[in-house]
Amino acid sequence: MKRLLLLGPLIVGIVLPGASATPVAKSSIRFKPYTFSFVKDGFLGETRPHNRVLIGTSRGQTLRWDQWLLHHYTTAPQAGNFRTQALVGVFLLNRRASPPGPQQQPRPGAVSGVAVTSVAVSNGTLSLTLKVSPYPVVLHGPDPDGTPLAYFHLPPAPSPRYHAFTIVTVAKAAVAHVHRIVVTEEVYDPNEIVVDVPYLPGY
Repeated sequence: MKRLLLLGPLIVGIVLPGASATPVAKSSIRFKPYTFSFVKDGFLGETRPHNRVLIGTSRGQTLRWDQWLLHHYTTAPQAGNFRTQALVGVFLLNRRASPPGPQQQPRPGAVSGVAVTSVAVSNGTLSLTLKVSPYPVVLHGPDPDGTPLAYFHLPPAPSPRYHAFTIVTVAKAAVAHVHRIVVTEEVYDPNEIVVDVPYLPGY
């Protein structure tokens, strides 16, 4: 289990290796990809590069995220449907992105893409599993020009001061009583991560 400091509105969770507790059944939560991009150093005034997982249940909460995000091909967090949905954002602030340019190889441990692979809740704890890659995420879905299915390669981070993030949507009711968030698994994929999305970004 990863050792991470995970913060959200009124939510603080620390995952400690070897921690044990009475097993409680988890309920899987359906989620949909919302957006992928990069976040700048200093996210929300952070002075230490902790990974963060945030739950946004209102436009005001997610508007605070927006000023730190790279907006190229990024869906604005505050544009979510907060009547029925909440946003869960995963911000890998302690992982540097790979340098831009096809001739440069990723640095060891660099992460330029992250995707959520599962979400579950149990006794007030939200559990996520992740997949990370040294390359930006590749989106797969309907193209704005009418092509039924196509691939869209997201651009790399503009500098090592940026860090990969992803946001997914979940039912607002499913996270209404969450008071702790943990990342239970992170799988490193040396290849590009392909994610199915409802539509590809416009040009």
